This record gives sequence, C-alpha cells and structure tokens, in this order.
Amino acid sequence: GSELPNGKHDDEESGLSALELAAIYKHYDVLKVRGIAWNVGHPVTREVLFSAVGHEEGLWLAEKLLKLGVSPNDSETGGCSGISSDLNSMAWSFSTDRYELLNRADGKIDSTWARGKMKSIHLLARAGGRWCPQDSRQISDARRSLTKLTPEYTLEFLWIMSQYKSCTKEVVLDLVRTPTMKHHLAKHAERLQELLSKWETPNSG
Repeated sequence: GSELPNGKHDDEESGLSALELAAIYKHYDVLKVRGIAWNVGHPVTREVLFSAVGHEEGLWLAEKLLKLGVSPNDSETGGCSGISSDLNSMAWSFSTDRYELLNRADGKIDSTWARGKMKSIHLLARAGGRWCPQDSRQISDARRSLTKLTPEYTLEFLWIMSQYKSCTKEVVLDLVRTPTMKHHLAKHAERLQELLSKWETPNSG
C-alpha cells in the first residue's frame, strides 16, 4: 500500500487514510498521540492540513503542520487550493447560523461559519499560501461568494492578501472591477483605494 505520513502503510488501495478520516471527522484527540512523525512532503499530510484548518478544534493541528514546513500551496498555478475552497464556501449558510442572517436588514451574511473560513484563509496566507486563480471563472466564483457577505469580509480578505503578499494586484483589480463589487464596496471606497495603493508584488519561490 501507500506510505503514510508516519512511515506506516495504508493497505487500502482506494479510500482515505486513517489520519485523513480522523481529521475529517474531527477526531483530533487521535492525532495528539505521540509517535506520529509527519512527513511534510506527503500528499496525505497536506490533506490532513486542509481538513484541520477548516475547524476551530483542528487549528492547533493545522498550525503544527505549517510550522513543521508543510507547504499550503498545492495547485498547478503555485497557489493554495485551501484558500480558494474557503473563499468559495464562505457564503454557505446553515440552520445554526440562520439567526445571524435574519437579523441583518441588508440580507448580507455574517456568520460563525464565514468567520471561521476567514480565519483559515489568514492562517494559510500567513504560512505562505497564495491565491492564484487559474482563470476568470475562479475569480468570478470568489466575487460571487464575497458579495453575498458583508463588505467587511471583502476588505479583510484583501488586507490578508496584501499583508502577506499572497496574490498579485492584477488579480485583485480583476476581483473588484465589476459594477456589483463596486456597489458592494461603495461605502468603503477610501479603504479599498488605500489597500490597492500599498499593494506589493508577491514573494517569489
């Protein structure tokens, strides 16, 4: 079978490893046991990272793996699929968050789920994760998600991308260029221009 991050082998030729399953089903206590020697270059380790970073209970594990040197960048463009996934799913709403939606007169989303996804994006970007959309469709998907949320989410996302040099200014300009996005950020135009004026080129490597 395939080698797992702790040097053991998974004899299942299909399906998820025990470590992935533990992370996906939030059994983080299993992953606290001593003796797991994480192979930072193993693809399963990155999958565990992405599973853990999306849950409050798993942030300690995500931070540990990132500190060990697991790269968050896994896409062909050199970007982090975890950032794209978090961004696109941020506007999902569940029954537990309904009250947060209904209390807003503008109908925009501000939920515990969305805040958790932003926290995940921040963690990945701080560790060197990049947002590198492959095409205009991926930028449109991100724009569609962000405009369902309160404008503060877009500003925070842009601040994170700027702070950690996680994407190019060209990508950001494409993200905010549409009439819908301009209307969405109309009350924050000054802050947007401030962010754009200080934008720096992402680090190479």
